[in-house]
Amino acid sequence: MIQKLEKAWPYISILLILALVAALFFWQPAARGMAYLLVGLSVLAALAFLVFKPVQAYRAGRLSRPAMRRAILVDGLGLLLSLAAVILAAGKLAGLVARAAGNAWGATAGTLSALTAALVAGLAVGLPVRWAWGALTRPRRPGTAGDPSEPHPS
Repeated sequence: MIQKLEKAWPYISILLILALVAALFFWQPAARGMAYLLVGLSVLAALAFLVFKPVQAYRAGRLSRPAMRRAILVDGLGLLLSLAAVILAAGKLAGLVARAAGNAWGATAGTLSALTAALVAGLAVGLPVRWAWGALTRPRRPGTAGDPSEPHPS
């Protein structure tokens, strides 16, 4: 079931985003609630996919219980860190751009400018956070520089 949902999730999320954009232009009172729903569903799906893979590997015997817990904890912290950074940066920038563009060119231009600014800010913050978190948590092969199992050269 979750594998089917994981394969279909990109299409579902694109449809939800398109519905949110349509609501911004045609039914603005519902847009805020739809945005909260979309963020909530996205976070729940990400957490479900994040937990499912290590649990499945544990059940198959490829992962020990402590390794499964560590994988879930590290991936969960990475998700929360990147999500918080993106929400803070994109939200602040989108609000500033929406007010400036809305005052200058109207509500539609403000909305489109805010969406574009949020997308750019989200990518500018989220991708480096994802890269840095992946570099910090990537398992190292024994015998490579920085391997924690190597004795400290003293």
